[in-house]
Amino acid sequence: MLAGTQPGQRLVSLFTQQPCWMIEPLAAEIDYSIPSVRRFLSRTGYYSSFTHNGKWCTLRSIPRFSRDGLWFSRDIGFSRAGSLPNTLIELTSRSPAGMRAEMLGEKLRCRCHTILVQLCRKGKIQREKAGRSYVYLAADPHTAAGQRRAEQCTQVSGLAKAIHSVDPRKDKGLLALACSYSLALWALQGKHSGNGYGFPFDRPLLHFAERLLDLNERLPEILEQFFRDLRRGRRRKTGNNSMSRMLRTMLADTPLVKNLDNPDYMEVLLDGKANLEELFSELGKISFATNDKSQADIDRILPGFRAIIKLPKLPEQVLRLYTKAQQMAEPN
Repeated sequence: MLAGTQPGQRLVSLFTQQPCWMIEPLAAEIDYSIPSVRRFLSRTGYYSSFTHNGKWCTLRSIPRFSRDGLWFSRDIGFSRAGSLPNTLIELTSRSPAGMRAEMLGEKLRCRCHTILVQLCRKGKIQREKAGRSYVYLAADPHTAAGQRRAEQCTQVSGLAKAIHSVDPRKDKGLLALACSYSLALWALQGKHSGNGYGFPFDRPLLHFAERLLDLNERLPEILEQFFRDLRRGRRRKTGNNSMSRMLRTMLADTPLVKNLDNPDYMEVLLDGKANLEELFSELGKISFATNDKSQADIDRILPGFRAIIKLPKLPEQVLRLYTKAQQMAEPN
């Protein structure tokens, strides 16, 4: 082994003084030519840095690599994968949900956008547009498909958290879509609220109508935030005022007391029973809970949104989110 020879011993001793060396100063220290030093290093085992154009080197016994296979000495980075292109391929392929250039640059402490583009052109990795940036995925189609699914779940969960915590720093277009989705779910969730028993036993329908009214009252202001560039006159054509009047009328006429005067309604309601007392004695407590197993496929809700639709005042939460975004956008 080289470590047992005189130049080898001198080489190892220099790395005990400092963990990283450039080839030229190292050759000057042991008084050998650069090709000879490279040969000594190859026999001993070494890593070249993926930063600084690979000008730095360290012995294989020195780095203590992180879980990502990276090790830094000051601003000099080393990787188990070797060069920067190989490191980018390794990190991208191993990532559960792919990685963006900003994430890779932060992890590697260097700019890598140009090399990422080159790797995509060579087919070493692939990328897809996600918002205002790209997500880089593995070249293997099966691995990339799993990464796409994970990225979508991560992105959706992040949007849900942004709505819940009133954090407007997410992509504005996607945030508007997520808010629309959550408001629709929130309104529909009203049909499953109100316990579903007692009198009137259509309490969930009342709760649903109340949510629709609340949402309808907030709708012009929410649309103002979603589509600030559109003229307000355009929204007058959507029929919000007539819808509001219709819902208010429906809510006022919902209590069953008025329907009990209708013989046809009572015939359908009693279903052969003599009176309401007999009907309620057999019904007992009505549960509107759905069978989770049978509804698993059709009632699937995106990750993070179940907690949001439980918020009693979600429309106000959405307005607060956009108000805060507007305040952050205003110059100080």
